[in-house]
Amino acid sequence: MRKLGILTLTALALSGCGETTPKVISDLNPSIKNVSSYEVAGQQLLEINIEPSTTYSNSAYFFTASRDINKLLPQIFKHFPEEKSDQIVFTLSTDLTDSFGNKKTFKVIQLAFNTADVQKVNYSNPQFTSWSLLGHVTNVEFLHPEGRSILRDYCLDEDNAKSAALFCSSYAGT
Repeated sequence: MRKLGILTLTALALSGCGETTPKVISDLNPSIKNVSSYEVAGQQLLEINIEPSTTYSNSAYFFTASRDINKLLPQIFKHFPEEKSDQIVFTLSTDLTDSFGNKKTFKVIQLAFNTADVQKVNYSNPQFTSWSLLGHVTNVEFLHPEGRSILRDYCLDEDNAKSAALFCSSYAGT
């Protein structure tokens, strides 16, 4: 009888360790620094500012950012279906060091997605990768000159250039 009681208490304790429902979008990932919603030219935009953790190279930084976005989008649609937007815009930020050795965080690149398009994606399909997702980018804006360097370095990588060919041919040369 005592063993049954211990097993029951253990099961109850473990069941409380499940996934918690996020209250706000920024709860989904620690790389999210800010979330805002606003209207521009009659379009409702959801802007998510992320700062990817990998910064050891430009290519790795952008790869990590695209992977994070690929993980975030299905979570947003699942946990925040009431969030209505025409576009979802991811603003990528990173720390940059000036010639005097001072670090400051800058917004460097903005990637826009048509919400209706990225809602159609089967994110559970393992063949749909972050490279695949980049093929659905509708606009790229460089918010800092370093943004161009980051994207160029990402697309110079042989695997990225091949797997995200449409994206790289559209935006890396700009």
